[in-house]
Amino acid sequence: DGVWEENLRAAFQELCEIEERPDIDNMDPEIWGPVNSRFHEALIAANDSPWLTRMLHMLYQQSDRYRMIAQVSTQYDSETHEEHIAIYEAAMSRTMLKLSRLSAKHAMHLVESVRVLLEQQDNQAAEG
Repeated sequence: DGVWEENLRAAFQELCEIEERPDIDNMDPEIWGPVNSRFHEALIAANDSPWLTRMLHMLYQQSDRYRMIAQVSTQYDSETHEEHIAIYEAAMSRTMLKLSRLSAKHAMHLVESVRVLLEQQDNQAAEG
């Protein structure tokens, strides 16, 4: 438990250093992406179910393409950082139901961001 906490704390600190930068809107996704991935990996590292770990990795990898679309096409959304803070705090306090709900909200935030982006592109194509 202590090792997991320390690894999560370090990953979260690294993520905060990136997400709190004044130039985050111009950040290369190749810089933020791996740091974000390390944070999410650290979150699930204490999980003792190989099956669940495999499923979580698969879901994260499958969402990666959409995360890249959103990152390249839009400015950084500060709500993402607020979500990361809440997720970190819930994980460290071991409030699993809250953590689960926050994680689901975080995933749906990405879905909504991509949906809005695609809708904007469709509207531009229809106008042009």
